Amino acid sequence: MSLIETVIEGTLKPDGTLELDAKPNLPAGRVKVVLRQETDVARPAETPFWRRMQEIWAIPVSGGEPADGGESTLKDVHLMRTEWDEHQTELERIQNPCQMDKPTTEEPNR
Repeated sequence: MSLIETVIEGTLKPDGTLELDAKPNLPAGRVKVVLRQETDVARPAETPFWRRMQEIWAIPVSGGEPADGGESTLKDVHLMRTEWDEHQTELERIQNPCQMDKPTTEEPNR
């Protein structure tokens, strides 16, 4: 048994009859009708999920003003790199005395 299917929108009348928007392109014979009501489902704006989604959507897509061609973003990146370099230099300064205190030769395994 092969299945031939078509989807056609229509209107369900108060008396239970169905008015189709177009003629089905199917051969004559028995059919099975599945009805699915089309409704405009409004999203529940007061749920925590939708409130969080609205907050996310409100976040600007890019940093800085679009008119600056990304210059402010490059400045931010440069500032972060400079701060990181200073941080790394300070870590190395702290580690160097510790490295000097380590014995340079190891005792052979016996």
